[in-house]
Amino acid sequence: MVTLLPAHKTAVQKALDILSGERFEALNLSVISILPKTCPKEILPHLAESFDVDILGLNEQQTRELLQDAFQIHYYAGTPYSIKRALAIVFKHAGIQEWQEYEGDPYYFRVTVESNPDITGITQQLLDRLVQTAKRYKNARSLIDCLRLNLEHKGNIYVGGVSLNGTKTTIYPQNSADIVLQGNMYIALAQQSAHSITIKAGDK
Repeated sequence: MVTLLPAHKTAVQKALDILSGERFEALNLSVISILPKTCPKEILPHLAESFDVDILGLNEQQTRELLQDAFQIHYYAGTPYSIKRALAIVFKHAGIQEWQEYEGDPYYFRVTVESNPDITGITQQLLDRLVQTAKRYKNARSLIDCLRLNLEHKGNIYVGGVSLNGTKTTIYPQNSADIVLQGNMYIALAQQSAHSITIKAGDK
């Protein structure tokens, strides 16, 4: 076995070197992989550190996907593509809207999250994580306007109708020309008499 220890080292140090060398030579290095998709999960934090990728709060699958795309995300760092790709790894229904798309102020953008009853797992921690991810991969000029949560509710709409059919009949009281009125009729009469008397004066 080849040793790199200088000749002046003690016998104990040389023995430890030989022992360590024998152990390393016995290792099967062919099974060691640094590919994010296939490497042991214990290696993932070391890969994240070497790739300058923040994996805090991500599960194993998200971590592997982010590490897999790390070079591409870094290559396009500061662009909308980089932000969208990083956000989609954290939550596949997340994205951004640039200021031109919603008539905002120049150089601002929104972080958007699409949600409906079929999508679960949206928590405050996830929303905070999305904002931090956007801040990490945006350029220095761009600013986050807000986080927009779009809610979609699905349900059934029932429409009913009623059709009413009928005839309107109006019945008035009977009116006949052959009506005979019976009863007593009382007539009051009055007679007035007047006498006119003329008195003539005698001749003188």
